[in-house]
Amino acid sequence: QARELFLAVLGHDLRAPLATVALSGEMLARSEFDAKHVPELAQRIQRSARLMKSMVEDLLGYTRTQLGKGLPITHNWCDISEVLDGAIADATATHPGTRFELQTTGELAACYDGTRLHQLFVNLLVNAAQYGAKSHPVEIAATASEDWNCVRVTNQGTAMSEAAMRSIFEPLVQLSEDDATDTRPKTSLGLGLFIAREIAEGHGGKVTVRSDDTHGTTFTVELPREFGCRPPQ
Repeated sequence: QARELFLAVLGHDLRAPLATVALSGEMLARSEFDAKHVPELAQRIQRSARLMKSMVEDLLGYTRTQLGKGLPITHNWCDISEVLDGAIADATATHPGTRFELQTTGELAACYDGTRLHQLFVNLLVNAAQYGAKSHPVEIAATASEDWNCVRVTNQGTAMSEAAMRSIFEPLVQLSEDDATDTRPKTSLGLGLFIAREIAEGHGGKVTVRSDDTHGTTFTVELPREFGCRPPQ
């Protein structure tokens, strides 16, 4: 069961970087493509390749790490604002019809696993795009305090029920018809928020959710600012 769940997680999270690579390839193949955009596309492809490489390494290391014991985390100096920029680019490639608006406050760099946080934020952004009303942007607010970095992802749309909010972070959970929208992919495995929670907890943090018809649905990621590594010189 753990093996099947792990493979389902792998397949789920490969879709976003693959979409980025596919879109970049389509743009490069266009006869009217402006060469000045090549560096930007190259960065997107390289970022997606790094993300997919990390997932493949997880698969190869499965015999050493069971999913139920948490995803492996490698800490390096990392700026959350830069991670969010990359996550927005990948989420936009998956949902080009959704606007993502980012606001940052304070110094958001600390000792994190940047690749894992990229996975976390892509999952939250894609989830928000799937459920959010297309007439409203997905709003991302990242703020820093002395001890914590906090990222809030908000979408406007149908509010989730209390039962859905209690179970949404469990693996393979699908929302009921009352909580679902016609924008949710029929093939969704219900793994994105489970992955997000695992990554946040692997950093000593947490992910919470609130949802109502007035303020929309907000997922809040809180990560401790533990400086276990030094910033680059």
